[in-house]
Amino acid sequence: MWDTPDLEDGQVKREEEPPLALARLRLTTAELETLRRQGAVARERRGRRWLYKLRFRVDGRQVTRYVGTDAGKAAEVRQGLREWQAGRHLDLELGRLARQAGRELRRAKQELEKQMAERGLGFHGLAVRRPRSK
Repeated sequence: MWDTPDLEDGQVKREEEPPLALARLRLTTAELETLRRQGAVARERRGRRWLYKLRFRVDGRQVTRYVGTDAGKAAEVRQGLREWQAGRHLDLELGRLARQAGRELRRAKQELEKQMAERGLGFHGLAVRRPRSK
């Protein structure tokens, strides 16, 4: 059959099962899928105590799930959320790097076009070509 190579350092395996800290919050499947893209753990002060809530949006409406008053439990939920969203963060970083590479390529092409025109050359897409003789 097909061999699947092991993941290298820095690669993220997109798991179907949510991290245990998120699973304990009894979220629906739709809510868990939304959390893959966005959401955060917020801290609020109530009297002398801090309490923690998981906040995210579903269909434009904010959803809040109570996490508790234990900072350790909130940290576990934050870490689980970070793991659950890791693929999304990598996708965003890849998009940012691709846009940056495109800008650098355009800048380099503009600098080269002047020098190439002096030699009778030009770009055809990314390829360097000599224009046809008339």
